[in-house]
Amino acid sequence: MSFFKNLFKKRTNYNNLSDFGLPDIEHKLLGRLFTQSTGIPATDVFDRLAIETKLKEAMNTHFISYTSHGSYSKLYEEGTFYTSIRFEAKGKKYSLFLLYDENDARKFNAAKKFIKNGTHPNALFISPYDYSYVNSSLSCLEPFQLENLSLVGQKDFQGLLSQEETTFAMWFPSEAEKTFYNSPIKLQLDAIYALINDYENYVYGYLLLKLKIPDIHKFHRPDLPEVPQTFLILAVENTSLLITVCKEKGIRFHFNKQTTSTAYVAHFLKHMHSDFVAFIAELQTVLFLEKTIGNGLHWYQNTTSEFITEEKNGNLQTSFPEDTIIISTNEQN
Repeated sequence: MSFFKNLFKKRTNYNNLSDFGLPDIEHKLLGRLFTQSTGIPATDVFDRLAIETKLKEAMNTHFISYTSHGSYSKLYEEGTFYTSIRFEAKGKKYSLFLLYDENDARKFNAAKKFIKNGTHPNALFISPYDYSYVNSSLSCLEPFQLENLSLVGQKDFQGLLSQEETTFAMWFPSEAEKTFYNSPIKLQLDAIYALINDYENYVYGYLLLKLKIPDIHKFHRPDLPEVPQTFLILAVENTSLLITVCKEKGIRFHFNKQTTSTAYVAHFLKHMHSDFVAFIAELQTVLFLEKTIGNGLHWYQNTTSEFITEEKNGNLQTSFPEDTIIISTNEQN
């Protein structure tokens, strides 16, 4: 009876688990109910959590050692790479991708090569349909945009910090990057400040909308606040950062000095610049943009000039600018 029941049972998904000697699992993909932030593709969180649970159950049933490594995201200069689930079983490490359509299947074909020399090189998939006929590839790196950032409450943000006091700055030296004046980060900051100088109000309105600030449901162009306003942010790779906005210094990004690499900062700023370019270009097609020259560029150029002068005089600095932001895990709302 059980033989015929299994024979005519409608399959709930297609996957390649058995190709790696792993047990099959039953799970019907729910689909993309909503988009996760933090720079990852629109992979449904319910599917990921359900599959992780069923993987663990199947491994235990077959007496296979199993360790979940969770989801994974990585920011590159070209975009963000995301894996739905990574785990270790039978002494091997796997990357599992959820494929909802043909484009996902094409991205999977590219991802197989992309992860080949990584820590989890064995590529698995689960999909609602049979995409074995898809042989072409599509880039497995997704664009990284402002809407991929998550606004975080103070208590949750403090929970992300590993030290009692964490310093945030726009730039800081590293082993490969001792000075600000010839840093790739400076080039990106130069470009961002020059780009948004005439459109600070518009970009600030875009920022408020994309960060899903409460009570902001449509685009508008507010004045920048006199008193600095700080947004606590979670970005791709679970990176904590700050966005501050004020009339004197414009829109600024501050990065966790203890845990963020300068390469990450440069990549992040490059993607933000590209996003702002696209936003301004799109806005210009539907609106006559009234240029409202802000103070941010003036502040940045003056501060940069003074900072670089100090560097070239041999006075190397620990961060740019001097007004770093320190957040304590003991602070209360």
